[in-house]
Amino acid sequence: MRHEPLAAALSRLNRALSKRSVLSLVALFGTLFSANCSDVPTSPELGGPSSDLHALAAQKPSMTGPEWTVEQGMTDSGGTIALDGMQVSCSFPPGALTSTGSSVLITARMKLNAPKGQANRIDFDFQPSMTFEKPVLLQLQNNYLAGVSRKYVLWFYNPDNQRWEKQDEQCIQEGQPITFKIFHYSGYSVSR
Repeated sequence: MRHEPLAAALSRLNRALSKRSVLSLVALFGTLFSANCSDVPTSPELGGPSSDLHALAAQKPSMTGPEWTVEQGMTDSGGTIALDGMQVSCSFPPGALTSTGSSVLITARMKLNAPKGQANRIDFDFQPSMTFEKPVLLQLQNNYLAGVSRKYVLWFYNPDNQRWEKQDEQCIQEGQPITFKIFHYSGYSVSR
């Protein structure tokens, strides 16, 4: 999505004001602010504040801010990790973890790009990095993120090329949670 350069937008505003045309002014503001009303979700690199997983990993978690950490042991018998109550969760089916005979400590750091209720993106940094034998389900309530888009998009941060790559998208269905299958733990983002 391309945005009109600020100088061009200000020039249009100046022309609209000189003509004293309310209709022109309304059209200009509609053009300037319509980017947030699109049905097309933005990638993490374009949607709001930077989503740098390295910076996220270096920051201290805050229980009062829009970032937090959850740690929980998981065994090969499976289970569910509540990442933000049950509004956001990660479910492991039996056999998803490589059979080690012991518990693996899963650490999930989450960060919203705005205060809860206003955020249209949540970043995840899952540790330790691992590949699953069976897909793990990352689930969000369909109203967890703000926005007008009828889609949620799952992004994977590819450290090799240092870019976000679209993995999947899910349309919102009334009364149904959004569910993504993930095949390895690493850096992810979900946007609306």
